[in-house]
Amino acid sequence: ERLFLTVSNYVFTAIFVAEMTVKVVSKGLYLGEKAYLKSSWNVLDGFLVFVSLIDIVVSMAGGAKILGVLRVLRLLRTLRPLRVISRAPGLKLVVETLITSLKPIGNIVLICCAFFIIFGILGVQLFKGKFYYCLGLEVKNITNKSDCLQANYRWVHHKYNFDNLGQALMSLFVLASKDGWVNIMYHGLDAVGIDQQPSINNNPWMLLYFISFLLIVSFFVLNMFVGVVVENFHKCRQNQEVEEAKRREEKRQRRMEKKRRIGEDGVKLKVGEDGVKLKVGEDGVKLKVGEDGVKLNVGEDGVKLNVGEDGVKLKVGEDGVKMKVGEDGVKLKVGEDGVKLKVGEDGVKLKVGEDGVKLKVGEDGVKLKVGEDG
Repeated sequence: ERLFLTVSNYVFTAIFVAEMTVKVVSKGLYLGEKAYLKSSWNVLDGFLVFVSLIDIVVSMAGGAKILGVLRVLRLLRTLRPLRVISRAPGLKLVVETLITSLKPIGNIVLICCAFFIIFGILGVQLFKGKFYYCLGLEVKNITNKSDCLQANYRWVHHKYNFDNLGQALMSLFVLASKDGWVNIMYHGLDAVGIDQQPSINNNPWMLLYFISFLLIVSFFVLNMFVGVVVENFHKCRQNQEVEEAKRREEKRQRRMEKKRRIGEDGVKLKVGEDGVKLKVGEDGVKLKVGEDGVKLNVGEDGVKLNVGEDGVKLKVGEDGVKMKVGEDGVKLKVGEDGVKLKVGEDGVKLKVGEDGVKLKVGEDGVKLKVGEDG
C-alpha cells in the first residue's frame, strides 16, 4: 500500500508538472494579458506543484535533520483538493463570492465590534460583581456573602458574568449566538447587588438591556453578513455569465476570421507556405498558385487549366476541348470522337471523327485519307 501511494504521488506530480509546463508555454509566464501568473488559480496550482516537487526531492535526500521540513511540506500537500475548485464552476463561484465579500464583511465586523464594546461596557456598569451566588444545601435564609461564608458554603459566580470587559464580551457573544442566552438573561434579572444573594425577578427592567442587544446585534447586524454574501454572490454570477458570453463571442469571431468568407458560398482566400489558394463559390472558380505552377478550375465540369513544369494543360467540359502545350508540342482534342490535332517534331497530325478525315503533314509530305475505304 505504501509503495502504491508513493508511485501514485510521483505519477500525479508528473501530470501536474506537464499541465503547468503546457500552460506556461502556451500563455507565457508573466508577460501578456492571459499569462500564467496573472490568474490567482494558476498561482495556487503552481504553488502546489512546487511544494510537491520539493517534497519529492527532500524525501529522496532523506536524513533526520530534514524530517521536520518534510512534515511541513506534507502538511501543505493537503491543499491539493483546492485544485478542484478551479475546475468546478460552482465551487469557483462560491470561493470568488467569499473573497469578494471580505472587504464589506470587514466593515460589518467593525460595526459589530463597536456594538459589542458599547453593550459590554454598559453590562459591566450594570452587573459587575452581581452575578455571584451562594452554593450550598440550604440557602433560603442567606442574603449576602457573609451569611454564606458563615454557613460554610461557597460564594461563587456564574460561568458567564460581567465582572470585567472580557467576561462581558464573552457573555454577549453567547447572547448573540442565542445558545443558552436565556440563563444569562435570568441571572441579570435576579441580580440584587454586589455581594448580595440573587432574588428571583428582582429587577425585571433589566430585560430591556438584553432584548435591545438581541434586536440590534443578533437580528440586524449579524443578518447583514448574510445579505452581503448573497449580494456578492449575485454580482459574481452575473460577472461569470458576462465573461462566458465574451469568451463565446471571441471564439465565434476567431472562427469567422479563420474562414474569411463572404456569404455562405462566397470567397475563400488562404495565403500560406504552399502559395495562394482562392475559391469562389461552392462549385465556382478554384485557383491555386504555388510551387507547381498555376492551377485553375472553373465549375464542376467546366474549364480546367494547369500551368506547370510540363507546360500548359487546358480542359473545357467533360467531353469538350482538351489542349496540352509542352515539350512535345501542341495536342488538341475536341469532343470524344471529334477533331484531334497534334503539332510536334513529326509535323502536323489532324484527325476528324472516328472514320473521317485524317491529315498528316511531315517530312514525307502531305498524306490525306477520307473515310475507312476512301
